Amino acid sequence: MKSKAGLLVSTFFMLLVSCQALTSEVTIVKTRPNEMKVYSSKLIETESLSVEYLSSSEDLPYTSFHSFVEFYSSLQKDNDKLPTYEVFNNRLTNKDNNTYLEVNPTLESLTFSDFEEFATFKNDVSIFYPTYDTNHKDDKEDMRYTCYSHICTSDEDRSITVSLKDYHIHTFKKNNEIYLPVSFYLDFILYPLDEVYVVGKENIFELDYSSWYNEMGNSYSSEFWKYYRNEFHDISASRLAYSENETRLAISLAYGQNKPADSLKKANSIAEAEDNLATYIYQDINELHSSYLSPSPYMVSSYQGFYHLRMKTEAFLNEKQRLSPIFNEYRDLYSSLSSLREKEKKAFEIKNNTAYITFNDFVGARKDYYDEDYVIDETNYTYDTISLMSYSYHQIKNNKNIDNIVFDVSLNTGGEIAAMVYAVGLFASSTNFYSMNSLNEATYHFSLHSDANFDGKMDEPILDKNIYVLSSGISFSCGNSFISLMKESAKATIVGQNSAGGASSIRYMLSPLGSQYRISSNEVMCDSSFQNLEKGIAPDISLNLSSLYEHDIFLSK
Repeated sequence: MKSKAGLLVSTFFMLLVSCQALTSEVTIVKTRPNEMKVYSSKLIETESLSVEYLSSSEDLPYTSFHSFVEFYSSLQKDNDKLPTYEVFNNRLTNKDNNTYLEVNPTLESLTFSDFEEFATFKNDVSIFYPTYDTNHKDDKEDMRYTCYSHICTSDEDRSITVSLKDYHIHTFKKNNEIYLPVSFYLDFILYPLDEVYVVGKENIFELDYSSWYNEMGNSYSSEFWKYYRNEFHDISASRLAYSENETRLAISLAYGQNKPADSLKKANSIAEAEDNLATYIYQDINELHSSYLSPSPYMVSSYQGFYHLRMKTEAFLNEKQRLSPIFNEYRDLYSSLSSLREKEKKAFEIKNNTAYITFNDFVGARKDYYDEDYVIDETNYTYDTISLMSYSYHQIKNNKNIDNIVFDVSLNTGGEIAAMVYAVGLFASSTNFYSMNSLNEATYHFSLHSDANFDGKMDEPILDKNIYVLSSGISFSCGNSFISLMKESAKATIVGQNSAGGASSIRYMLSPLGSQYRISSNEVMCDSSFQNLEKGIAPDISLNLSSLYEHDIFLSK
């Protein structure tokens, strides 16, 4: 359907609202501009947002680009990492990286110049963190343990245009101002910036799920319950439909495997919408990165309070996860491998001429490794990959009797990218990290070095050892990428079984009803030929499950 201006309205009303709306179903804009109050997670009123309503959906608020930016600027006062946005005609621009969202003149589509980068923190380099500032070597706050240099190796157009009409998402123009649903801004801009807000009946609420879950054991008379009971209950059919349509659009844009969300079923109630979303994630997407994380606050009233919501959610998730064949297979394999591997296996140990480094995830990036009082020993490296790798590096470097290094990531389910690349940087020369954006095929090349001593100087990697990496069908996500990087950059021998894949980074998502979930993003890790690593890495030496932990088999070869 084509856009129409001021359909079937009086001359007086046309002069009053100067309205243009998408599709013939939306004929007027209500003349009751309103303000929604914005509440913090502590239920303290902080700001207000000017909104408008369409006649076809009286509980779905819209706001203009300018009104959103005015509200957003108040958030910036408390967080200097947030980027700055400005409005020019039909375009909302991220000034810090010059990306934009533009509603096209027909109002039937919109364009992201770079969907992945439009809502990112200042100075954020794609999916990688932290950075190392060589201009402030003496400033501990600016020193980090891994140095990245970022080179975009292609000049592809990274823009993406989506049809709002295809997803039945209405927008309109009033007094030369573009209006989009408030939820669209909250979900596509604020949520990726860790600002979690959801629209209630009359107001907007910041969601702090730690505070929210703390309330789950409290009585119905708590302040939270009083607000949630009033704000989060029944919604109109048109608003429910909008939530489903926006969710389909979000998944279609953000899901790295480019799987359309057409099979996400329509719902007749909020509870049914929650059920449909979780079913879609586990049954239709059916991959290990994708999970339903937490229910909509609208479910609080359905479950008569926080406590029952928690109980119901746990049972709900257990039921939905069983719909995923890949989750079930992965869980069974993990159980089998766990029973085969030595119990209470040390994270680092030396046997004869071989150093064994064993870790089941990549954890780190939270400690001040440059603190003068920070000492790495066996009391802190077990659950901290950064410390473990630094400790292992020094133990191996100072022991001339070590000829082999075995990295056991056979039960490694992934974790933090920064911790993973730090580990690789200590044992590989000319370490390079490659990724591709599956949405627009832009390619990226990152080189990295690691600081083993936490003194602000990048250290020489250990290159004179035979390196083996023990892999299995559990080695997933960062565990999978570690195997690929060690194979290419450290010339490691991969032993065991094909890794589990999962090369995409994770994107966390928020539905218009406040449900949180995650899916694989468009950022996909690649090898140096930009071949997708999503299906895992084949071993150089294959071992069956029963002999996976018999190291003498491959060390003697």
